[in-house]
Amino acid sequence: LSGQRWIGELEQRVQLLARAAEIRPLVWVLPDLHDALTAGAYHERPRGLLDLVLPFLERGQLVLLTEIQPLAWGAVLQARPRVRAVLYPVRLEPLEANETVDLARSQLERLGSGMADADLVETLALADHYLPGLAAPGNLIRLLRASHRRLVEKGDQDRELVLRDAIETLADATGLPADLLDDGRRLDLAGLRAFFERNVL
Repeated sequence: LSGQRWIGELEQRVQLLARAAEIRPLVWVLPDLHDALTAGAYHERPRGLLDLVLPFLERGQLVLLTEIQPLAWGAVLQARPRVRAVLYPVRLEPLEANETVDLARSQLERLGSGMADADLVETLALADHYLPGLAAPGNLIRLLRASHRRLVEKGDQDRELVLRDAIETLADATGLPADLLDDGRRLDLAGLRAFFERNVL
């Protein structure tokens, strides 16, 4: 439903979705429930996507599968108490490190890639530290997918990922120098000082 340009397009798309659900069971996967609270809303009409979908959820015409962080869930319930009656929250605990690495390995295989186990463990540690808003396995898998995407964009997808690929992806995402993120490299203090003077001061 992204990319709607005109007032009313979002409402029409939700109606189409609900009509499709009348024909056969439909599960709608929504990436972030909290964003749906304000998506499509504006000053003169403060109803967002969640408000448009709620009646269909209440009537059982749609099944919604979505993700939300605990604090954001509280904010949604405060703003729209009716949500409590139609959505059942399931709290997912982070996977253990060995399970996360196994799952990440299988995800890389699906992408036609791979990574050495030692590098996967190090990449998980980086993801835990530098992607604190995401829990395992999602943090590691997102970092690996982004790293693989970078390889594909460079035309280098025929080789396996290495730790340095994940470090460079994190450097791009965080704005930190890659060598600062890489424990295996000696830190060039003069280069680091120059980087921060160029980018911060």
